[in-house]
Amino acid sequence: MIGRKVEGFILVARKVSFDYEEKNHSIDKILNAVSVDDIPSILVVDIWGKLKFEKCEQVESWIEIQNPGGDNVLHTGQLKMSNVRDEGMHAGIDFSTSVRFLINAQGNYYFNLFAQNELLYSYPLFVTITKT
Repeated sequence: MIGRKVEGFILVARKVSFDYEEKNHSIDKILNAVSVDDIPSILVVDIWGKLKFEKCEQVESWIEIQNPGGDNVLHTGQLKMSNVRDEGMHAGIDFSTSVRFLINAQGNYYFNLFAQNELLYSYPLFVTITKT
């Protein structure tokens, strides 16, 4: 693992779709904040991410979501992500997934992207409650 480097980031959106013919993603409505009627609630969102590899062709990656109290409300499990780039392109992969997770408090929920046991990026999503 010495000398290997991974960079990456994620976005949270209402919908991410993948075109298998053109081999690209479309992102609809990037989210910075959402509202739920009451707590507890289950929220469903899509995540789009990009990983860039240095000196490796495959990495283990996962996403965790933390509630405002710092508790994990979702762990995707570790996935082996492989380079899918054509010859001459920088090694890496774009990916997307849909997640369902528990909303149990108002505030910032952090979507944390990990690879090779390191936190690469943290995306905040602010959740408000419309009914009290």
